[in-house]
Amino acid sequence: MGRYVIKRVIQAIPIFIGITFIVFMLSNMAPGSPIDIIASSAGLNAEQLQALKEAYGLDKPVLVRYFIWLMGIFQGDLGVSTSTNVPVATIIGQRIGASLTLSCTALVFSIIIGVFLGIMSAYKPYSIWDKVSSVFAFIGSSMPSFFIALVMIYIFAVKLKWLPASGMYGSGAKDLANLVKHLILPAIIVSMQSIGGYIKQTRGAMLESINEDYIKTARSKGISEWAVTIKHALRNALIPIVTQIGLSVPYIVGGSVVTEQIFAWPGIGSLMVNAVNTFDYNMIMGITVLISIVVLIVNIVLDVVYAYLDPRIAAEA
Repeated sequence: MGRYVIKRVIQAIPIFIGITFIVFMLSNMAPGSPIDIIASSAGLNAEQLQALKEAYGLDKPVLVRYFIWLMGIFQGDLGVSTSTNVPVATIIGQRIGASLTLSCTALVFSIIIGVFLGIMSAYKPYSIWDKVSSVFAFIGSSMPSFFIALVMIYIFAVKLKWLPASGMYGSGAKDLANLVKHLILPAIIVSMQSIGGYIKQTRGAMLESINEDYIKTARSKGISEWAVTIKHALRNALIPIVTQIGLSVPYIVGGSVVTEQIFAWPGIGSLMVNAVNTFDYNMIMGITVLISIVVLIVNIVLDVVYAYLDPRIAAEA
C-alpha cells in the first residue's frame, strides 16, 4: 500500500505543474494587466511605465516569469498581490477557513442526501421514493445554481425570514449557532448539482449488486431486506460512489465561487472574482495552486480508499 501511495503522489506532480502552466498562460493571454490599472489612474509616462513593469517583473518573457513563479512556489512563496501589496499567502490564509467550511459542509450534504435517496430508490424501485429521487436529481443537475440560490433566498430569507441571505455571521455573535444558520442556504445550493450524481451512481450500483448471487443467498438465509441492502449490497457498491466523490469535488469547489458571490460569503470565491477584475495574476495563481492541491489530495485519498476496498487495485499498480 505504501508503494501505491508514493506512486500516486509522484504521478500528481506533473499534473499539478501542467495545471499551473495552462492557467498561467491563459491569465497572461487575457487583455489587460495590473500595470494598465495603475497607469490609467496615475497618469504615468513611458519611462515610469517601463520602470513599473520591471518592478513587477512583467518586462520578462512569459515563460521566464512562469518558471520564476514556479520556483517560488516550491519555496513556499506565492508572491505579492499587485492590487493590495500584501503577500498572497497571507490573504488566502484569511479566507481559506470560510471556503473550506462551505465546501466541506456541501460535500457532506451531497453525500448523505444523495446516497440515502439512491439507496431508497434501489431498495424500492419505481416507488414514490424513486420518483422523488429522480425529480430531485433532475432539478439539481439541470438548473443553474445561481437561479436556485435566488429562488431559495426569496422563499427562505425574504418571504419566510427563516434564514439569513448573506454573510458568514452577519451582525450577530461569531458562535457555532450563528454560523450554522448562515451556512445552511449556501451549503445546500453548492451541494444541489452533486446530489443528482450521487443518486444516479448509488441507485445504479445498488441495483446491480442486488441482482448478484450472494444477495440471493443472503435472502435465502432469512436476513431482512434492509439488512441485505445495507450490509451486503451497499458495501459492494461503494467503489462507484467513491468515484462520484472524486468527480464532485471540482464541481463543489467551482460552485462555491459563484455561491460565495451571491451570499457574500467571505471565502476565496469572491477573492478570485476580485483578482480577475483587477488582473492580479499572483492572486489568481495562488488560488489556482490552492484549489489544485486540494483536488489532487482528495483524488489521492480516494485512490487509497479504492485500494482498501479492492486490494487488487494496489497489487496491479
